Amino acid sequence: MKLFKATEQDVQTIHDIVRVTVTKVYPNYYPEDVVNFFLNYHSPDSIEKAVGREYVLLAKLGEKTIGTGSLFKNEIKRVFVLPEYQNSGCGSLLLDRLEQRAEKAGYATTVLDSSFPAYNMYLKRGYEPIKYERIITPKRQVLCYNRMAKMLCAKGERTYDVILFDLDGTLTDPKEGITKSVQYALASFGINEPNLESLIKFIGPPLKESFWEYYGFNDEEGETAIKKYREYFSKKGLFENRVYPAMADLLAELSEREKTLIVATSKPTVYAERILNHFRIREYFELVVGSNLDGSRVVKSEVIEYVLDKVKVSSDKRIVMVGDRKYDIIGAKEGGIDSIGVLYGYGSSDELKKAMPTYLAESVKTLRDILV
Repeated sequence: MKLFKATEQDVQTIHDIVRVTVTKVYPNYYPEDVVNFFLNYHSPDSIEKAVGREYVLLAKLGEKTIGTGSLFKNEIKRVFVLPEYQNSGCGSLLLDRLEQRAEKAGYATTVLDSSFPAYNMYLKRGYEPIKYERIITPKRQVLCYNRMAKMLCAKGERTYDVILFDLDGTLTDPKEGITKSVQYALASFGINEPNLESLIKFIGPPLKESFWEYYGFNDEEGETAIKKYREYFSKKGLFENRVYPAMADLLAELSEREKTLIVATSKPTVYAERILNHFRIREYFELVVGSNLDGSRVVKSEVIEYVLDKVKVSSDKRIVMVGDRKYDIIGAKEGGIDSIGVLYGYGSSDELKKAMPTYLAESVKTLRDILV
């Protein structure tokens, strides 16, 4: 069995492999509308675009092309093997080559979206589910799938050159300011929440997501709640905050060792800048990246992707994301970088362990032992 890189002349061959595999295998797992969704998603046009921007492989047995798979950055995509050649080692060969290419490019993890038929195979290869996703098809069928990630190399002793820090629950303890801001926003809806401890769950995730999850707010109500939240937060809540003990010393030490330090937060960038300047730790960071006030770039994976594109880090540089919630760890995996989950913040030990960071740090001291 041989592998070779696909060209534009192979678009129809790739489409045929995908079409035959989906048509014969997927009806055993999905309703008809979902099968049609897959077929439309992997159209000749989309495959042609992929060949132009992705690393696309074809597997050949003798004169017959029997499988395909592709890689974009650290994401493995479109792995299909003709039904009669499944369990022949073709899929494993494709995945081996794609993972090797991602590792050679400097990525610590690979990620992929797993269909039901392939889920157990990916588990056996060391992939772990990091997200459970859903797509609603045009006929209102629900397509469920798992986002999965795999670490490409053993932890060993790693030295990091570029360090991304979350803000809330990692650099600073924002409990008072965030919970009081949420309390203020809820009061504008006539919801009285006297117990600030019950609002700690708002620390970390995007605000709109939390208002929806915990109070059932629709999009319009969520936008209004965020505006009311910012009324309080921009004047008082920003400064009802504190830097974790020993954190400023760690940042100074890392800077002295010429590490590149970057803040990567879901908090709006303008607020992150004000907080860092207020507590006099802004000087340690080359870049501060957060969300936008219009509600864009709030997902941590989007923030990390923006950082990686912005700093143009060379493949020989080791990069790590430090954060206290599962969103930080998942975002790091989707970006193909290592992660450190800190247990002194607001994510529980169970939450972080399930997200499977590269390392766990119980304290700022432990974090220092990993980074220095």
